[in-house]
Amino acid sequence: MKGADGGPRPRYWLTLASGMVECLCFAGVLFGWASLVFVLKEEGYFGQYCEGSLNNTSPTSDCSRQDEQFSLVFTIGSFLNNFMTFTNGYIFDRFGTTVTRLLGIFFYTSGTLLVAFSSAALSVMLFPALACIGWEDFTAHNKHAVQSFRSCVLSWVFFWHLLWLSVMQLRHYLFIGTLNPTISRLADNDPDLVSKYTNAFAMTQLCGVLCAPWNGLIMDRNKGKPLAPGETEKEADLRSSVLSLFLTALQCLCFSICASIPVLPLQYLTFSLQVINRSFLYGGNAAFISVAFPACHFGKLYGLVMSLSAIVSLLQYPCFALVKGVLGGDPLYVDIALTILTLVAFVHPINVYNQCRKSAQKKAEQAEICQGTILAEASF
Repeated sequence: MKGADGGPRPRYWLTLASGMVECLCFAGVLFGWASLVFVLKEEGYFGQYCEGSLNNTSPTSDCSRQDEQFSLVFTIGSFLNNFMTFTNGYIFDRFGTTVTRLLGIFFYTSGTLLVAFSSAALSVMLFPALACIGWEDFTAHNKHAVQSFRSCVLSWVFFWHLLWLSVMQLRHYLFIGTLNPTISRLADNDPDLVSKYTNAFAMTQLCGVLCAPWNGLIMDRNKGKPLAPGETEKEADLRSSVLSLFLTALQCLCFSICASIPVLPLQYLTFSLQVINRSFLYGGNAAFISVAFPACHFGKLYGLVMSLSAIVSLLQYPCFALVKGVLGGDPLYVDIALTILTLVAFVHPINVYNQCRKSAQKKAEQAEICQGTILAEASF
C-alpha cells in the first residue's frame, strides 16, 4: 500500500487526481441541469410545446408543457444514474474494473455525442442522451466476508439508511429539475434575472469539491483516539457516523425550508445549503455503508441502495405534474409536503445511536459478568 519511503505510492495520488478531474469535468450534466435547461430553452428545444408564441422567449407564452418535457428528461437521467449502479456492481464483480469503466466511458461518450448533434428540431434526442449519461462508472472494495448479504439487506439499519437517502435525494432532484421554471416564476420571466440566478447556482455547484472533505473530517474525528473498553474499531466508526447522519438530515431540512419560501434573493442561501447537503449526502452514504456493513458486500449494498433510491426518485415527475396541473404552477404545497417528509431522515441517526448505545450496554454487562466470575473463582 506504501512506497519504498513509507509514503503512499504515486498511483494512489494519480487515482485521487484522476477522480477529481472526472468529477469536475464530467459530473455536471445532471447536477448542472438547471444551467443546461436555460441554454436549451434559448436554443428552442421543445419550443413546439409553448402556446401563444412560436418561440419560448416571449414572456406572454405558456411554456408549462415545455417544462414538463425537460422535467421528464431529467427524471429519466437521474433515475438511471442511480438505478444502473446495481448492474454496474454485478459487472464489476464479474468482469473487473477495466470492463466496467470502458462501458461507462462508452455510454457517457454516446450520450454527450447525442447532446452535441441534437437540435431544436431533434429535441427528442435528449431522452436517449440523458439515459446514456446516466450510466456511471463503479468501483468497489474487496475484503473478507463477515455477515451474509441477505442479513444486511433485511436489517433495520439498511432500511432506515435507504429511507434516509431516498427522501433527501428526492428533495434534491425535484429542486434541480424544477429550478429553471421556479426561478422564471419568481423573476417574472425576466431573462436577465433568470440568467443571473442560474449562473449563481452553477457557480455554487463548483464548490461541492470544497464541502466534501468536511463530512470526512466528522466521520474520522475519533480516528487515532483510544477505544472504549471492549469496543471494536468498527463500532467506534459507527458511533462517529451518528453526528454526520444527523447533520446531513438537518442541512436538508434547512435547505428544503429555504427552497419553499418564494423569495428570490433567499435562493442564494438555498443554493449554498443545497451544495453542502449534496456533498454530505453522497459522501456520507458511501462512508456509512463501508463502516456499518462488511466490506465484501460494499459494492452490492451500495448499488442496491442507489437503485432502490432511484425508484423513489421517480416521484419527482408526478410531483412536477401536480405543480403544473392542479396547483397552477405554485409549488408551495409540494415543497411543504417534502419538507415534512424530510423529517423521516432523522429516524436513521436516532436508530444508529440507539443501536450503538445498546451494544455498549451489552458489552458492559458482559464485562461485569466476566469480572464477577473471575472474582468468584479467585475467592475459592
